[in-house]
Amino acid sequence: MSEIKYSISEIKSLAIIVLPCALCLGAAILASYVPILRTLPDDIFAKFLTERLSYVTLAGPMFSLFCTLLVIFAITFINKLRETPTIRLRGIALLPYFLLVAFFGWVLMSLPAEKATVPDPSEPKSLYEIYIEAYPPDPVIEALIEKADLPYYWVVAGMGLIFLVCFKPLHIHFNRLVLSLFSENRYIMPADERPVRKLRVQEEVETVSRLYGTSEELLEAATGLANTYAQDSPSDEPQSFGLDKVAFVYGEDCVYSIIKQGFAIPTIFDERETIESLYGGTFLHINRALYIRGDHITFFDFDNLKIGVSRELILTFHQLNRASVKEKVWSYRSADHSDFCLDIDPDLVDKLKRTLDEDDELE
Repeated sequence: MSEIKYSISEIKSLAIIVLPCALCLGAAILASYVPILRTLPDDIFAKFLTERLSYVTLAGPMFSLFCTLLVIFAITFINKLRETPTIRLRGIALLPYFLLVAFFGWVLMSLPAEKATVPDPSEPKSLYEIYIEAYPPDPVIEALIEKADLPYYWVVAGMGLIFLVCFKPLHIHFNRLVLSLFSENRYIMPADERPVRKLRVQEEVETVSRLYGTSEELLEAATGLANTYAQDSPSDEPQSFGLDKVAFVYGEDCVYSIIKQGFAIPTIFDERETIESLYGGTFLHINRALYIRGDHITFFDFDNLKIGVSRELILTFHQLNRASVKEKVWSYRSADHSDFCLDIDPDLVDKLKRTLDEDDELE
């Protein structure tokens, strides 16, 4: 059920990106024929306008969808080739519209230059030629199509660009769609499978050993910690074990507990156990695969779908020892690259508000 809900959410985001671009493109194409429409008699006016409306209704969404997917897959492919993926999305949401306007502008400029060709009877006919023979176009309409006024087209296309710049949902849903692909690691190579130089690995191992001790020392400390948890506590007072959990990240196979020292530790819950049932409202569900401890959140901005987090939490994320977990955490970084800001999944806004309201009632 959650997968179906997530797919519907992705289709909704794609529609909010595609349809406004198609609408602005259609307005620009129709505007290019305004001068010729003023001179047409009523019967030809209605026929020509109907033909152009059907054209932009079909071609606009189709090419807008193609350009949007092209840009998204280009971003993911470029980051797949990088050793350290970086996602900079400011202004990229307008790139599909630029491609649309440039392509159809080129089409309109090429129309007068097209010349009729004499078909060779010896060559096999294409499906398009067979269709033209079965349904020949109106020569009057064909002649009018070539009389597009390009200045009108570019002016209205520019006005459409201004509208899209101010249309905030376009940028939010474009960023959300791209970041969701990165968070699922669908189109990029997992960070732990990328080739890494041996020298870099050795430097990381030496750095971890210098800060936190050798692997034998860490194993001994973990064993002591496990024994401490296994012992019955003589009092109900919470004990400080030195390894404080600050976040949880859902991986492909298990849940990772992130502790303030920068380690991502695989954690296994029982079938009926969840983060909410174990920790109550201590950890807040920020994004589909990310929970953050409440005292590390500095503010909520539900209008812009982002939160502020503490400097200590950002430092912990920088020090994470698992590259795949680190990559997933940074995939939720705010699209405008604001310092110490992470994105909120729109589907979790109501859940967060309910949790905050419950906390206020308890206080």
